[in-house]
Amino acid sequence: MIRRPVLVTFVTALLLRIVASSAVRVLRDGVLFLDDGAYLRLAQGYARGGRAALSASQNATWNSLRSFLFPLGWVGDFVSSDPLAFSLMTALAGSLVAAGVAWLVRRRLGDRFALVAGLAVAMMPSQVLWSSLILRDAYSWLALVALALLIGVDGPRSRRLAAWIVVPLVLVYLDGIRGHTFIVASMATAAALIFHFRRHVLTIGLAVVALGTLALVSGTVDRITSILETGTSGRQEELTAAVDAGKTTIACVVVPFVYEAPSDGVGWSGDLQCLPSGLRMMLFDPFPNQLGKSISLLPPFLENVIWYPLLFLAARGLRRLRGWRTQDVFVLASAIGTLFVWSLVDRNFGTGFRHRGEFFWAVAYFAAIGLHHTVMERTVKPGAISGRIRARLVPDEPRCSHRSR
Repeated sequence: MIRRPVLVTFVTALLLRIVASSAVRVLRDGVLFLDDGAYLRLAQGYARGGRAALSASQNATWNSLRSFLFPLGWVGDFVSSDPLAFSLMTALAGSLVAAGVAWLVRRRLGDRFALVAGLAVAMMPSQVLWSSLILRDAYSWLALVALALLIGVDGPRSRRLAAWIVVPLVLVYLDGIRGHTFIVASMATAAALIFHFRRHVLTIGLAVVALGTLALVSGTVDRITSILETGTSGRQEELTAAVDAGKTTIACVVVPFVYEAPSDGVGWSGDLQCLPSGLRMMLFDPFPNQLGKSISLLPPFLENVIWYPLLFLAARGLRRLRGWRTQDVFVLASAIGTLFVWSLVDRNFGTGFRHRGEFFWAVAYFAAIGLHHTVMERTVKPGAISGRIRARLVPDEPRCSHRSR
């Protein structure tokens, strides 16, 4: 079984998500939340009469989420418009995410730890839930993992070049799923590109020009400018609704070093004031004293029994990592970027908990590295570490060549 960690991970993840999707279909008609209900109506409306059957606001949503909604519309047209058909598409995407993480770890640590990391993503209850509903989250996770796999391709130059050519296509696909994540992924790709070609100044210059052109063509520059000017003020109605209707809203604790915030707490000054609370919410909430807000906080609280050790192992993995590779730079940059973006944007724990999935796969990746070091160090007696064993402890260090003596 260990010899096929990617396949075992994929099959396990897919079976769990098929069961979860089927249960939601039987018990709740395929819908658990407002968002998946809205996407279901869009997909079914398109299946009935195409874009002409959608309202103006629905068509605007369709345009902004084209990478997510178009495949659903295709399924509704040619397969079935039953909610289960749409949710199984998401289940497939979530299963590919778990398999992709196993593949990433296998490149570094071999089959055993690849299986552990893959199964962590495949079996984590929240990951199973979000990738068993008609939501776009699993598709954005899949795009991020695909970028990491492409950026980390090794081997002949032609193979690496082909992988880098595909990277902009994945970024364009991600742009049609979630704008904030697209911006983070573009910056993480630029960081990985600079790291990869750090000894080739001309190549870095050409790459920056290419990425800048892509940003201009896709409208990213205008989008970033708009976000910098308004913060989350453009989402005022959404934030207000979250505060009014969401019993799981965890209040922002204002920090004193950001001044002149608007009274409604909206805009970049308001966002920065809430950043510490947002980071805590994304990484550590809920705590026992918060459970009284809603019974729905109990499942994520129980999941922390798994989440906290993963965070600890990931921190250990980062601390002990040697011989950084291009894929490591992308994974870390995208994780930090999505963590800070959603810490600034989200006010409702339910939404933040869902967005945690955008860096959960990265935590699993680094946690596998941390687990590897922990296991290897505990199986070797102090003072008895030979050069060969040390190479196993730090497999990512460049090894010396002994062609001549």
